Amino acid sequence: MTLFLRSRSARIVATVPCVLAASLIVVAVGAAPAFASCVPQPPLAQAIATGPVVFVGLVTATSDGNRTAQVNVEAVWKGPSLPATVQVNGSLVHGENVMTSVDRRFHVGERYLFIPRGDQSGPVFEDTACSPTTVYDVTMARFAPAQPRGPSPSTPGLHASSRESSTRGWLIGVIALVAALLVASGVMLRRRRGKAHP
Repeated sequence: MTLFLRSRSARIVATVPCVLAASLIVVAVGAAPAFASCVPQPPLAQAIATGPVVFVGLVTATSDGNRTAQVNVEAVWKGPSLPATVQVNGSLVHGENVMTSVDRRFHVGERYLFIPRGDQSGPVFEDTACSPTTVYDVTMARFAPAQPRGPSPSTPGLHASSRESSTRGWLIGVIALVAALLVASGVMLRRRRGKAHP
């Protein structure tokens, strides 16, 4: 009888810390920030069929807390021609100190099947954790078109588009300067003619 009571007491003593630990876990989990729920994603085949842009790319660099990825485009499955390098923003907001519950984080050296939401043509894409974008594996090749396209060398990329805008600005400046010089020389010529013929 005494042995039974001791055994029962030992069980009670052993059970109390377990209950306390479980309570702390529940409180901690309850106090944690809630994660936003995304709309359930369709099967991958359906997401590819309905997505306006689908491409396979390798992440070569990240920034903004791994939420912005520089991506080498390897194969375009759907959508417009893409340059060799694009940028994918995995958040709706930007800034190291600003985060949302739907931020997607990328990993350098990882290959992804990108299915960004919306009708986007690049070279910058907006994406979140609620899009069908996923880490690529070889089994997904069965969903690829018969002849996937590679990146187009004639399609302006990130750096090309910035170079084009700076070149355009430089040309506008030169044209404005030439026009100003022509107007000034015309005015001077008229004045000289006026002085020569009083």
